[in-house]
Amino acid sequence: MELAQRIWKLSRRTEPFATRHVEAYTHDLRRRVPDVSKILGTGWCPKVNLDEGLSLTMQWIRAQKNFTHTLLLNRSQGTG
Repeated sequence: MELAQRIWKLSRRTEPFATRHVEAYTHDLRRRVPDVSKILGTGWCPKVNLDEGLSLTMQWIRAQKNFTHTLLLNRSQGTG
């Protein structure tokens, strides 16, 4: 839940954060317990913290969305 709240905050949404329960898929994992010890054991370490990484990812997604929107708009107007 904490991750969802962080993403919501970084997305600059104006409506209040809210969640709803959705039944899991029958083939879905019941519990996820990520373990980064193997990658950290290689000497690798992250270059940015979680909030910065999420922010950079959201900027990239927005840029892709803007690019796609512009491309489709240009095609519909016969200019692309």
